Amino acid sequence: MVGAGYSVWWTSDGAGGSYVYADTNGDGTADLKIQLQNYATVSKNDILGVFNGTGVISLTPVTGDDTINAQESVSAITLVGSTVGVKNGQAVKLEIFDSSNNLVTTQIFSGAVASNSWQGSVNTSSLNDGATYTFKTTTTDAGGHTVTGAQTVKVDKTPPTVSSISSSGDGITRSRHTNAHAQ
Repeated sequence: MVGAGYSVWWTSDGAGGSYVYADTNGDGTADLKIQLQNYATVSKNDILGVFNGTGVISLTPVTGDDTINAQESVSAITLVGSTVGVKNGQAVKLEIFDSSNNLVTTQIFSGAVASNSWQGSVNTSSLNDGATYTFKTTTTDAGGHTVTGAQTVKVDKTPPTVSSISSSGDGITRSRHTNAHAQ
């Protein structure tokens, strides 16, 4: 079985079992050898967790909740994501689109992928308050396929408001109204 830059093969061990070999880095040499005693016939369906298709890239929730607040928009934010079937050192491209699908910014994170994860920092201070954006990530998997992921991110730079504060005489201060959606 051969896939995106790796391969898995098996042979009989000559004693009623099998050997399974895996090339995990695409160099054509077995990096892993597993002996399966008393298991003479192996098929690709017996190999669990083997990647066999195009890669995947994903982005964890931006700022933890996919909402960029006033404090977070002041400086660059760190984006973190994961990959499957993408080689270490691969670049990740970030494109931010507005709600009309107009490209707002593009940034390349060179060599960002390491051990099935990636990260990069992006300045979001120019994003408009109250707007919704699509953060699209793109990379190339080990088989040369372009893979993309996208998610929606909101911008809410409006600080919380309090309409009135009163004291009840018991030493506890109470608020009558708060703007709970602001971060």
